[in-house]
Amino acid sequence: MPRAAWLAALSATAACNAVSGVGDLHFGAIGGGGSAGSASSASGTSAVGGGGGSTGAGLGGQGGIGGRPFSCDAPAFGDPTTGHCYLAPGAVGSWSKLRTVCQDWGGDLAALSSESEFVFVVEAIPGTNHWLGGSDDDGDGTYVWSNGERWGANNWALEPGKYPWAQGQPNLGNPVCLQVKLGAFDSEQCDNGNSGLCERLPEGM
Repeated sequence: MPRAAWLAALSATAACNAVSGVGDLHFGAIGGGGSAGSASSASGTSAVGGGGGSTGAGLGGQGGIGGRPFSCDAPAFGDPTTGHCYLAPGAVGSWSKLRTVCQDWGGDLAALSSESEFVFVVEAIPGTNHWLGGSDDDGDGTYVWSNGERWGANNWALEPGKYPWAQGQPNLGNPVCLQVKLGAFDSEQCDNGNSGLCERLPEGM
């Protein structure tokens, strides 16, 4: 997608959120602290393996998915069109530490497995780096989502260096984990210190 079209999509999402009330987001801290780490790595390109997944979010209050009521209580936030909740916890740490924080909340690190979900979340979260649920344990460019969703639905995020990947991403050669950085997918050493983004699915999904 051309960057101009992407920015237009972000603006449209923000306008929609303002009408629906989603734009009034809240962020809180759960879990412990941690030391922040640097985030620098060499660039590289490769085919990004995988295949597919679902999208999600859910705002507190009335409504539901498939007739089921759902809620997404503050400090979490959600997308009223799906039913998944998101939380940007105050904890800082490694990928595995933030995954534990998310699991303690009842979810996992977020799997932004479609363009619509990516646009919604990037528009909503603060500008700092956040761990997501993707990881490449072999350093060969093949990513998986920690919550079991399949990577790459509708060819999403399969082309290195192209939207939603940052230029020169993903890195290759070493095990890496996925973060969202400056509104793009970016690979980073898994033991570096970052904030994280959690995602929780509605009950029964």
